[in-house]
Amino acid sequence: CMTGQSMRSNGVAGRSVAGPRPQDPLLLSIDQEGGRVQRVKEGATAFPPLRWVGNTGDADLVRRHAIALAKEVAALGFNVNWSPVTDVDSNPANPVIGDRAYSRSAVEVAACVSACVEATQSSGIMSCAKHFPGHGDTAQDSHEGGHDDQDEPHPDSQGDLVGGGDQALFVLKPAARAHLEDLGELRH
Repeated sequence: CMTGQSMRSNGVAGRSVAGPRPQDPLLLSIDQEGGRVQRVKEGATAFPPLRWVGNTGDADLVRRHAIALAKEVAALGFNVNWSPVTDVDSNPANPVIGDRAYSRSAVEVAACVSACVEATQSSGIMSCAKHFPGHGDTAQDSHEGGHDDQDEPHPDSQGDLVGGGDQALFVLKPAARAHLEDLGELRH
């Protein structure tokens, strides 16, 4: 995941990337979204699940939560966080998403994700929105096997999810994801 500015300044936009270049920064990433997905636990803040934050309906609280999490991610030595979850929790039988999603409403998820990404990236941490277009409506753990997620409800990637300009967030489109899955284990 790269911001629009980093893709433009590195000349990545509009071309395929063969590999890292000497001037490209080393990307150190972590999956530290809070709740039950918090890879560093010992000595780290126990952040609540995104649902708890989303349930408040307070965009300022979403931003403050994202800034606090971004500061902690930076203090741990990382510059990319595999967060936030963009899935809509549309299937109560789903074993994976649940309280990891901001909401059961695509509109509410889009508002929270937008606030989170903006706050995270303004704090100097690259944000990688994940499971796009989603696995919020699956009845199985998609980390354990494939699933068809083309018809799942999700925030509109062309407008509602994140703003444009330097804070644009790039996510894997289905065609690119299918190609990368052929190369190896890719689930996000």
